Amino acid sequence: MSIPPGEPRFPPELVERVFSELRYRAAIISRLPDFKTVTLFSLNEDHDAETDLSQGLLSFLASNPQVTSVIRTLILDHVLIQQDPALDYWHKVCEKFSTVVQHLSCLEHVTIFSSASDDDWTLKAGRIRPLVLQLFFAPSIQWVELRGLRLDEHELSELLCIPELTLSRTKIALLGSTNPSTAKSMGSVRLRKLSVITPEERSELPWITFNFAKKAAQTLEQLNWMSFWEFGADAYLDVLDLHALPSLKRLSISVALNEDQFSRFVDLITLRSRSGIEILEILCDYDSLPDDGILSSLPWEKLDVALTGRAYPCLRRVVISVKAFKFGHGYFWNLRDYDDHCTEAASLFESRLPRLQRKGLICAAPRPIDDIRRSRD
Repeated sequence: MSIPPGEPRFPPELVERVFSELRYRAAIISRLPDFKTVTLFSLNEDHDAETDLSQGLLSFLASNPQVTSVIRTLILDHVLIQQDPALDYWHKVCEKFSTVVQHLSCLEHVTIFSSASDDDWTLKAGRIRPLVLQLFFAPSIQWVELRGLRLDEHELSELLCIPELTLSRTKIALLGSTNPSTAKSMGSVRLRKLSVITPEERSELPWITFNFAKKAAQTLEQLNWMSFWEFGADAYLDVLDLHALPSLKRLSISVALNEDQFSRFVDLITLRSRSGIEILEILCDYDSLPDDGILSSLPWEKLDVALTGRAYPCLRRVVISVKAFKFGHGYFWNLRDYDDHCTEAASLFESRLPRLQRKGLICAAPRPIDDIRRSRD
């Protein structure tokens, strides 16, 4: 088709640029579902930090808000390496990350990992700490996982407004009892599910964490309380008081099959008043099943009476499983061993708890989905 004389003409270079831009935008739109889950700040010893900034995902997200707006899950995973990037690198990162945070309009789930050491990269990385904390209060946020971070009391109290919270190796600094931000957060408590992995070493953290849980006593419906990943680790069961959580409907708890921890578990379960708990999950914590002499010394009768008594009118199921942690794409147990140990543990409880068994309430757990017993799919 010829162009009539006098009609405006576009330079071929401009036409090509327009179509190139359209192809680029169309390609982005077609890949939007791939950005529902995004991981940032994952570095290793051989990684070039400057290249990551100039050519990496963070720069792409900062310049494409339509992509950032579809992110549902954001994972910030940074391990402090021996030669960590300089502060000027983090200042540049903050500029990009600030833009990204502004466009996370559909963010539902945030996971923040720090190294297994005492360091918390969010405290060392320039101005990034306020931006990270800002993620917790996105209007659409439903679940926050904090693994290895440091919080003060007031930062912790502000997390009461989040429906679901996971705390693992989280260190909490005691700063006092009065702060305006704490009082403000207490007026908007929405916490329904709390998952805790207790520390490896004896500390005040479990007491602080349970005091935090008690502030959500009227809304908290599920508590997952797991000991550190090593077999037989202290679960700090003496910290817990089920009378203080009247809204609780599901309790998942690590129990070592030794006299000390098992007795503390039975004392915890033996209530003076009625509980609304519907599902009790006992995660047996052992490498190999103790011998019959040790098992026979445990207070099974007291547990059987407690769970079939008037304190648990709503109890529908007692799930027996074993403690299992997910590391990367693998499991602490392989799945066949996990199935065998769950069956073994369930058989043990069925034989030792005849009243509960007659009610048909005991069952073995399905395979674990992750280390806090959450089915995500």
